[in-house]
This record gives sequence, C-alpha cells and structure tokens, in this order.
Amino acid sequence: MDTPGEEIRELQQRAGAAYESGRLDEAKQLYGRLVELRPDGDAFHFRLALVHKYLREWPQALAHNLRVLELSDERDEGAGWNAGIAATAIGDWMQARRQWGDCGI
Repeated sequence: MDTPGEEIRELQQRAGAAYESGRLDEAKQLYGRLVELRPDGDAFHFRLALVHKYLREWPQALAHNLRVLELSDERDEGAGWNAGIAATAIGDWMQARRQWGDCGI
C-alpha cells in the first residue's frame, strides 16, 4: 500500500464484501484491523460489533457498541439497541437497563 488511506479503503472494501457474503470470520479479522488502524473510527467499531453479534460473541459485541456510543457526538440508536441486546445476552443487567432505557424501552 502506498498510503494509510489507500490501505484503509482497500480493507473497507474487502471487509464489506466479506460481511455481505456471510464470511463473518474474515470480516471480523478485516474490521479488527481497521479498528487497530483507526481506533476512533466509530463506523469500524459498529461494523465489527455487528459481526460479533451475528457470531454471538456477546462480550465483544457489547464492547464495540459501547465504544461507538463513546465516540459518537449524538446517540447512535443502532449501537444502543445492539448494546442492549449484547448486555441482555450476557446478563449484564445494569448495562442492559441503561441501554434499553436510552432506547425508550
């Protein structure tokens, strides 16, 4: 890769293609790399959280959704909803109540 920006774009394309075609382990690896390169990239954390959700890797799904919420200027409803799902799945009732409450439930 010539520049970090080019590497990011290429990884995004590969990760998106893997995700869309159901190759979730590959998508997890690629989105994980994107998060390493851009730790403040809320979109990368969100996509990685979705991959973890679909793989039923609840603690990781929760962690990345919470990171999205930390990074976002405004409440990200998708990340909040998915954080609620993940927190409920692992029995983190305090976090689940917080997320569901923030979603209006």
